[in-house]
Amino acid sequence: MTQAINNRRVLVDSNLLLLMIVGAVNPDWIELYKRTSIYTTDSYGKLNELLDQSSGLIATPNILTEVSNLLNAAKGTRRLRFYQGLAGLIEQLDEIYVPSDTVSRHPLFTGLGVTDLGFEEAIRQTQAIALTDDAPLANHLALQGIDTINFNHLR
Repeated sequence: MTQAINNRRVLVDSNLLLLMIVGAVNPDWIELYKRTSIYTTDSYGKLNELLDQSSGLIATPNILTEVSNLLNAAKGTRRLRFYQGLAGLIEQLDEIYVPSDTVSRHPLFTGLGVTDLGFEEAIRQTQAIALTDDAPLANHLALQGIDTINFNHLR
């Protein structure tokens, strides 16, 4: 199920948070940085337009850890600026904690894992909209009746 954001909160997946950070630091780096090279500056613009419709962003600690780990590949000043961007983003979003033992009991744990099932549970707790570019996750969430936007359909 997909719908407009209409001033609701949005839970953003790790790849799109990474795009937000790299683009905010320097949009010209989006296509140059290995982890965001699948996107363009237009993708970054569309992401910002979409998120401007929201009432706020949500992430889980697992998602933020993934983003931090992906930023580790950057070197020197670029890495410093990316981590400064991550710190600023963390200050602006709501972080929803989902215990790992909660998701580890889920029947789809071996297929989806801690981060994706934590993503699903955080959405259920907050009634936020899911925003992801992970097609299998987007499909799973939509099948669960969760309002989901697959960013791949927008770029």
